Amino acid sequence: MTDLQNGYEPIDEVEALVWAAGDYVQASDDLRPRVLETARMQCREQRARFYLRQAAVLVALLAVFTTTSSDRMDKAAGQQGLVAWTGSDWLFARAQMKATWDGDYGSGLVDAFTELRSRQAEVLRLTW
Repeated sequence: MTDLQNGYEPIDEVEALVWAAGDYVQASDDLRPRVLETARMQCREQRARFYLRQAAVLVALLAVFTTTSSDRMDKAAGQQGLVAWTGSDWLFARAQMKATWDGDYGSGLVDAFTELRSRQAEVLRLTW
């Protein structure tokens, strides 16, 4: 322990130890590559967090706009007496029905999706 009453500063002792150890302490050969790799990894993690935040905001915005436009389409379809988009169950049932006629489920799915898109376009024309 140092005695502060004698006017002796403990900082002087620490500084003297650092100066004395200067000749003995040496950085290892792999210090710089390890530091660079750690910095790159932290930069990648920050970039990944940034992109995840952007994706989360985008998903939230898409959810809000999808529910809003879906409600608007359902209201317009109800007003005009049209059968609007009812979900994936309708799409797959329609594709299965078309597949029993044609024998090909893939083309039935394409036809059902095309029909769905044309109905949605019809509903959107009525609302706008």
